Amino acid sequence: MRPFKRTARTSVKGHWAAVISFLLASFLLVSCETVESLTGDLKLNNIFKEDFSIVPLAETPLEAQAVAAALMMRLHGENDAKIEKEIGVRNSDIFEVPVSGGLKGWSLIGLDFVELTRSKTAGGADTITGVSYFRDNLNRGVMLAFTSDFTVAADGMDLKTGNWELITPANPRTEVFAVPMDKAPKVLANKGNFAATYTAVLENAVILKDPGPAQTAPGDYVVFVFLMDAMAPGDKFSVAASNEKQGLKGYDQATGYLGFDDGWVASILPGEFSFGADQPYWLKAIYAPDGNNAHLIGLYNVGLHGGVKK
Repeated sequence: MRPFKRTARTSVKGHWAAVISFLLASFLLVSCETVESLTGDLKLNNIFKEDFSIVPLAETPLEAQAVAAALMMRLHGENDAKIEKEIGVRNSDIFEVPVSGGLKGWSLIGLDFVELTRSKTAGGADTITGVSYFRDNLNRGVMLAFTSDFTVAADGMDLKTGNWELITPANPRTEVFAVPMDKAPKVLANKGNFAATYTAVLENAVILKDPGPAQTAPGDYVVFVFLMDAMAPGDKFSVAASNEKQGLKGYDQATGYLGFDDGWVASILPGEFSFGADQPYWLKAIYAPDGNNAHLIGLYNVGLHGGVKK
């Protein structure tokens, strides 16, 4: 891997430099974090080399920042002509937006540059590789790796290739809620829509986040487990229930799943629960990247009372 150099080898400076800095600052609505610090160890795949290292935004050359700014603008619905006019980066439309509907309204909260490879020939293409992490107002997360070949000139930059790849954090986040059984039909009225279902659960849930003892009386509930980070194709998410806290094994025949129209997923488990420590009953959220190497990403005690219901 060749190290980054802070000196730009293009005239993307002056006005464009100010605009690029402003754009990245505006996309990063909170202080810039590394994606790794937000999501845990990055799940490596073909877009990264095994020996990659994270390069802070402040240490990247301006042309690398320009590519990133162009990609962020594309994800937020801007067209190639506007991107070229504002920051001097041409052909950004070669990046097909990888998320249905784009990410307009989502906040970029993490941006890492992984590698910048310089061309060995005059006029040849350089290559930039990185990873970005976004959140929306529902706290959902999307992590996208990107790579692009580009050339530089006196009047700006030309993107030659562009690739996005949806990748999943090593430990995707889950959120758990319990809704009284009699309110479940209302909550599930729009079960194909994540935002409507999630909002309805929030409005009707009696227990939020990690259920604990003595928060509510035993009774009939539907427990929802929402996966809050987008899964890459081929990954698997499941929820099992068990008297045993350790391990991944558990009863999963009563667990149902909601597949939302925008690709998100949640599990539902109806039953009579006590939410007490006297009769521990564990919900295990399990994630398997590429369908393999399953591991625990969430553990919740819902307290068995009368049992789960199919």
